[in-house]
Amino acid sequence: MINLFAKRLLLSVQSPHELAKHLMSSSTTFSQFSPEISTILKSTAVECPAEDQNSVPQLTPISAMSSLITSEEIRERHQNLMKLIDKNSYVGHKPSIILVSASSRPHLADTRIPCTHFKQNSDFIYLTGLTTSQSADCVLALIGGHGEPLESIMFAPFGEQMKQLWDGSDLREQSPWINSICNDFRDISKLKDLMSTHSPSRQLFVSKSGFNQTNGNTNSSESCDKLNPILRNLLNLNSKTAILKMSPLLEQLRLSKSKAECNAMRRVCSIGSLAMANTMGWTNSLSQNTIVNEAHIAAKFEFECRFNGARNISFPIVCGSGQRSTIIHYGNNNQFCSPNDWVMIDGGCEDVDGYNSDITRSWPINGDFGVSRLRRDLHEALCEVQSELISAVSNDSMMTLDLLFKLMCTLLSKVLLDFNAFNITVSPQEAISLAYRLCPHHVSHYLGLDVHDCPSIPRNFTLKPGYCFTVEPGLYFHKSHAMIKPEFQGIGMRVEDDVLMNHSGRVEILTTGCPHKPNLI
Repeated sequence: MINLFAKRLLLSVQSPHELAKHLMSSSTTFSQFSPEISTILKSTAVECPAEDQNSVPQLTPISAMSSLITSEEIRERHQNLMKLIDKNSYVGHKPSIILVSASSRPHLADTRIPCTHFKQNSDFIYLTGLTTSQSADCVLALIGGHGEPLESIMFAPFGEQMKQLWDGSDLREQSPWINSICNDFRDISKLKDLMSTHSPSRQLFVSKSGFNQTNGNTNSSESCDKLNPILRNLLNLNSKTAILKMSPLLEQLRLSKSKAECNAMRRVCSIGSLAMANTMGWTNSLSQNTIVNEAHIAAKFEFECRFNGARNISFPIVCGSGQRSTIIHYGNNNQFCSPNDWVMIDGGCEDVDGYNSDITRSWPINGDFGVSRLRRDLHEALCEVQSELISAVSNDSMMTLDLLFKLMCTLLSKVLLDFNAFNITVSPQEAISLAYRLCPHHVSHYLGLDVHDCPSIPRNFTLKPGYCFTVEPGLYFHKSHAMIKPEFQGIGMRVEDDVLMNHSGRVEILTTGCPHKPNLI
């Protein structure tokens, strides 16, 4: 009976939370299943480095689909945000009302057909733990500050029966979770009543998702006409009401990850690493028997991410072969690869808690690094540059991402001079400037609930425990670079790993499960 149940469950499960609920809330164990099912459940087990006893010791299909963020931590985040707003009060010592909007569910063109990929607003995830489309168009309200007790209210669209027939059950299905993180749970139509009662006497803060996406200025406050139409219609505010931006303050909290968040980052990076490693091995074997298309490789990576526990991919996969590897944001992924081509793939995945990985690897399609000695040597040099950059983070307690970028340009300039890549005479100082032209992106960005996490936080902050970030040196010899010798033109490569400064002050490379050096692939 249990074996039949397991087979049906594996085929019919609707969400990661549902699988966890069925398999973790009961006394069910791997040993209760048949060898066939047990093998399926254990097949993706990967060691996960542990910093504390509460970490995930092993990655399995069950643990990959189980939330690591507790309701107690969510409640603590509410309190921390309100304290930070009180500390940075803009208008005297008035209490505040904070509105955090969820993303809207996108639809295909002008139809009512919902898109399968739903990306929740990261601020909303951080303050609610909700990632799925069930929470689309919701609003979290936090009320209090300056001596008032904090009250949290979730507003959600309560769908009619016919709408639920089309779209599935609404957020009321998750009432136990909502009640554990909020004081009240109301229909979205009641938000206007709350605002008419509280807004005149309070500072009003709104998350970035509540503003028009075209509004990119850095002002600390905005007028009502800058709100997105959905929220503006819900609030019905006076046109002169000043609206303060909440997200820059919240990102100060999000920047340093808690121990539970660090474990979530370890988990999602393990999933991404396994997916990338399996994709690399697959292309090597596939290329021996058939012609490989970039679309095959991108699809394989996405399949491996989802198969091993990811909820989504983090961003559109970049998979460029041959000369297309010099296009940093190439995304067509539709060309056939020549047998001796190298490919560069930039991809990542999102876990059940909304945290993201971001990995880039470059390798020869057929797995033979010896076909092009120049490419192999350049790749080895690039890997060595990355190793030196990560060592610099470990050895310098005052390191920042901007300082790391300057060091990258210096190290790449030495590589370019050692390889005699220029067809003109270049001084060491000029080589540093040219290195930036050949790697025109930053060496790092913060990583977390967004791939480019906490965008309002400068990259000149000293790296501290809890910070997670990428290290990604690259070289792109586009055919338009006239100062580069012909044999280098058309070569593009990058190596990108995800790094955590853990709570012990130690640097962890979270993506070591995916090798990049030729002798390890």
